[in-house]
Amino acid sequence: QMLIALPNADKSFTATLFAPYQGSDGFETVDSNNNDQINKYFTNYFPDVVDIMPNLSDEFSSNPVGSLVTIRVSPWNCGRIMLIGDAAHAVVPFYGQGMNAAFEDALILYELCKQSLNDSNSLDFVYLAKLLSDVRSPATNILADLCVEHYKDMAVSTTSNLYFLKRKVEELISNWTGSYLFMPLYTMIAFTRIPYHEAVNRAQTKDFIVRLALVLSLLLVLGATVVACFII
Repeated sequence: QMLIALPNADKSFTATLFAPYQGSDGFETVDSNNNDQINKYFTNYFPDVVDIMPNLSDEFSSNPVGSLVTIRVSPWNCGRIMLIGDAAHAVVPFYGQGMNAAFEDALILYELCKQSLNDSNSLDFVYLAKLLSDVRSPATNILADLCVEHYKDMAVSTTSNLYFLKRKVEELISNWTGSYLFMPLYTMIAFTRIPYHEAVNRAQTKDFIVRLALVLSLLLVLGATVVACFII
């Protein structure tokens, strides 16, 4: 599970708790009308916030548990009826790209229509709808996976020094090379039109090189240490 807090203009924070429904750490273990259970849950899993949230029980009780969903549709159209955006590929919010993906659907559909008019001065909407589905589905399916993986990064990986070291090495290499090959994955997803699945393929190549660089750096440090010990 994960608890995040976003700042408001009045200097307060809006906190959101993400957790499974079932299981020992799930919402089913907490009766929203039982203050003792609420306090016990937060004391067990988020002890550092209990003292700074004096109305914790009331706030938890007054905010109902919602749900997060991932939608994958294939194909996106049935004849001349077509789904785009969240209707075709809703994702959990942890990558912050759901709305951008919907806008990109509309942009690509516009580009396909414009290309069709330029080529044949006509529009076959059924064909274009299927083409959009074929073009976008691989990307939006990958985006759905990325959103779930990024939740794990936010909830677990950000407590790892190795995670931050890897990110720092990525940043240094990206700044040094200035190439798409070493552009951070989030940058490719959020700030370019590189298809999501292609961005992931590039990121996998980059991750291999970053891991190799870390291993070589470690070997150099160990080698230098051994040499220094012999010299001393």
